[in-house]
This record gives sequence, C-alpha cells and structure tokens, in this order.
Amino acid sequence: MTKLIKAENDLDRRTQELARAYRDASKDQRAKLKEDLKKAVAEQFEARQQRRKLELTRFEEELKRLREVTERREKNKSQLIDKRISDLLGEDAEAGF
Repeated sequence: MTKLIKAENDLDRRTQELARAYRDASKDQRAKLKEDLKKAVAEQFEARQQRRKLELTRFEEELKRLREVTERREKNKSQLIDKRISDLLGEDAEAGF
C-alpha cells in the first residue's frame, strides 16, 4: 500500500510537471508532451485503482469480521446482559473473596 501511495504521489508530481511544460512549450513540442502526459495520467489512474481495490478488500474483510462478532454477540445476548448486570452491581467482585 505504501508503494502505491508513493507511486501516486510521484506520478502526480510528474503530471503537474508535464502539464506545466506543455503550457510553456512551443506548438511543435506540445504533441509529444501531451502524449507523455496521457501516459503518466494513465499510470496514475492505474495506481489509484490498485490502491482503491486494496482498500476495498480490507473494508470487506473488516465488515466480515464485524458481522461475525455481531452474530456471536447476538447468540450470547442473555449471557452478555447478565454479565454486564453483574459487573455493574459488583457481584463478581464479591464472589471472588
């Protein structure tokens, strides 16, 4: 992920430089610079897409984990409620002595 972010940042700088060079260039140089800019923007797009896909995979994994935890808690609802009541009333502390 860090590599992708660095690549995005590098490509962003590169595209800015190419755009600046295009604006400052003579008409006969612009076609080449525009083609270079198109390639750099395409690479930047791909890097962003890869990063977003990785983020999406991580979000999906986290969502799956949260669903499993929620299901497990729902199954143990009564025990969890009873435990919380015991904790609030200090009943577990008294039983330990």
